Amino acid sequence: MISQFHFIRPLWLIALLPALIIIIYWLRNYNRTNSNIWAKYCDKHLLNELIINQQATRNKSLPLLIAAIWLLIILALAGPTWSKYNSATFQDTSARVIALNVSPDMNETDIPPNRLQRAKYKILDMLNLITNGQTGLVVYSSQAFVASPITTDNKNIENLIPVIDNQIVPVQGDSIDNAVLKSSQLLAQSGFNSGAIILVTSSANNIHSNVINEVTKSGYTISILDVAAQPNSQLQQLAQQGNGVYYLFNNTDSDIKKIIAATNNNNNRNAEEILGVSMWQDQGHWLIFAAIILTLFIARRGWLQKLC
Repeated sequence: MISQFHFIRPLWLIALLPALIIIIYWLRNYNRTNSNIWAKYCDKHLLNELIINQQATRNKSLPLLIAAIWLLIILALAGPTWSKYNSATFQDTSARVIALNVSPDMNETDIPPNRLQRAKYKILDMLNLITNGQTGLVVYSSQAFVASPITTDNKNIENLIPVIDNQIVPVQGDSIDNAVLKSSQLLAQSGFNSGAIILVTSSANNIHSNVINEVTKSGYTISILDVAAQPNSQLQQLAQQGNGVYYLFNNTDSDIKKIIAATNNNNNRNAEEILGVSMWQDQGHWLIFAAIILTLFIARRGWLQKLC
């Protein structure tokens, strides 16, 4: 037990220095004020009979008592500890992958300046709304590529968004199957048995039910943000089959708010309870009780004289 003794917040011990300075200053001045000038002119045995002993009437224990209280409080704040206890904590293990379509279809200008540019703005807004779990980014056309691995730092993904264009993927085309498969592989390789795939697209080419079923059986949901002026029924069916949600682009942020809320709800089951985490037990409260008891001797007149 003694070998494990330490302070959880040792920087509080610095606050003992002012108390030490005050005590040293008081002791020096106390000795100076209690020296009697008559000692220069009278014999010591006569002086003791003629002069009332000031030291007996002055309560020199008060500063020492205040110093003791100060010491106890500072030590309590520093968090003395010598033992551990098991604490139940919760870790958010939710994850999502945003898959952005960069095929030529995203150059359409029905949503000015074009679909791709507005999709990038939506993703940036989406990243600002995400406050829990981890996020990854996939870009795709006929093939899919990981632009950002799954991370808790959304700033890394935000820095990538401005440079994304139609030329970032070497092969042109449009395959949602490949986007969904690459996103699910990214989640699986990162150790997530469940998670959300958010497709940001305007077209529904190359969708096969067996691929969607394979991904959903693996524990992943598929949601759609349709970046187009008119809804796409195929994308609506895809979201339904993928146990996700479908929302059509609008000029407010209600679409992405609903998608984030829906994917967060789906990911709530991923918040796992982790038991047996050892934490150092703060024993400073016992010192606080002792400081309160000593304070009573100052607050109550006469108690200090009886004690000392």
